[in-house]
Amino acid sequence: MRATHDQATFRDHTAARMKDPAGAAGEELRPGGASDDTSIIDSAGEIGTNMIADFRASNGTGDKLRLDLSDAYDSFAEVIATASQSGGNTVLDFGSLGTVTLTGVALTKLVADDFVFG
Repeated sequence: MRATHDQATFRDHTAARMKDPAGAAGEELRPGGASDDTSIIDSAGEIGTNMIADFRASNGTGDKLRLDLSDAYDSFAEVIATASQSGGNTVLDFGSLGTVTLTGVALTKLVADDFVFG
């Protein structure tokens, strides 16, 4: 499993941390900040439990979540079908692969432009 951020994230957000830089399942992501960020979640197995803070959902601009999981989750429709609202957060539950929680993001704000596949 690999979970990472674009170069701008590391450059601009020194507070971002990864519990396990080697990418072991169960790592927790904390990107965020004013600039546009891309968080990448990919897996040959499981992704564990991931939390992404300061994700800005928007149409055409803002943050992106790049998912490279399996053919079962390679479209917006398939991913949004996994989503649920939990308090002020959106949880993407990929079953045995794991979860991604977008903290402070309303499910109704997510659009196809927020996601990149492959």
